Amino acid sequence: MGDKLLKDINFTATARYFQADKTPAGVSTTLGIETDFILTWTIGDDTALIAAYDRFFTGNFFRDTAGRADDMQYGYLMVQFNFSGGKRKMAKR
Repeated sequence: MGDKLLKDINFTATARYFQADKTPAGVSTTLGIETDFILTWTIGDDTALIAAYDRFFTGNFFRDTAGRADDMQYGYLMVQFNFSGGKRKMAKR
């Protein structure tokens, strides 16, 4: 899901569900759900500033195999440059 908030600012939110194909008997196949929240500010034709927050909600697989299932989360700030000289296109998810 993506939405253009302002002329040069875009917000994207995605979620992905992960499941193992096979696990030993008694071990859950549910790995977890990853969520991504991304804010992109297009500064110019060749430069963008990206701020993101990601969280992985761990599933029962980790409880069964490691004895704990702490969620993982992180954020990052990134500057993206286009050195090709061609017009930059937004990637579709």
